Amino acid sequence: GQALSNPKVWLIAVAAFCNNVAALGVTFFMPLIVKGLGVSTNWIGLVSGLPFLAALVAMNFWGWHSDKTGERTWHVASAWLLTSAGMAACVVIGVGHPILVMIALTFATMGQYANQPALWALPSALLTGTAAAGGIAMINTVAQFGGWVGPWVFGLVKDATGSDNIALLCLALAPVISAILVVAAGHDR
Repeated sequence: GQALSNPKVWLIAVAAFCNNVAALGVTFFMPLIVKGLGVSTNWIGLVSGLPFLAALVAMNFWGWHSDKTGERTWHVASAWLLTSAGMAACVVIGVGHPILVMIALTFATMGQYANQPALWALPSALLTGTAAAGGIAMINTVAQFGGWVGPWVFGLVKDATGSDNIALLCLALAPVISAILVVAAGHDR
């Protein structure tokens, strides 16, 4: 009950939902985006995996830095803004520059995963005991629906427009909303 009635927990839950809209929308369609950049079929898997290697490094660094400073909110928000900027940069750069688009996708992917260590520290600071367990479960449950919405929106927009760029731009709004919500929720130490 404490978790369900806490407005900050709901803000974090909706922020995590929006993050998953962008993260899973891009993740599921990454091979198709990479193929659209002119990468041969034999190399699509390898090239699609490179952003996730960079995300592994970013996630560890972001988590370490967040723990070192004790700051959570801006670590999460800045990672989400990096995601949005990377996705929007893909649109601005355009498919005529595949290496730059891959760099932008790499930054977007880094932001998608770098927020995770600091994000999951937020509900533990808001709630204690079984309420913390319930709050984390509620945030995770709400967030998982974003994993359905993101790929659906990407596919819907791509089918309607024929453009990965417009689909990415639509998904790029979700991390901005996430950043705003997590800043509004704040961090209780």
